Amino acid sequence: MIGGRLAEARKNADLTQKELAQMIGYGKDSISAYERDKAQPNDETTVKLAQILKVSTDYLLGKSRNPKPYIISSNAIRLPEKISINGRKELENFLDYLMYKYDCF
Repeated sequence: MIGGRLAEARKNADLTQKELAQMIGYGKDSISAYERDKAQPNDETTVKLAQILKVSTDYLLGKSRNPKPYIISSNAIRLPEKISINGRKELENFLDYLMYKYDCF
């Protein structure tokens, strides 16, 4: 599932498979396998890839349409402590929608 998004993020970062592989200490074949969904990176590698490509791990994993990680700032929204997991997910989806709608990424 990571393949298409990884390839897109890599191309947006103007990197070749070889360059990206060197940055994480892997061979080009590993990146190629990830992009073709023939292999899945482990969690540590997924985090490294996201950091290098400046996208969120949620985006790479297909859990968010927003490629940019959420930024913590003084403008952050404080959620009620007792908000349910479903409520939190609904808010995240709505924020993704608003960011997409207003081209904020």
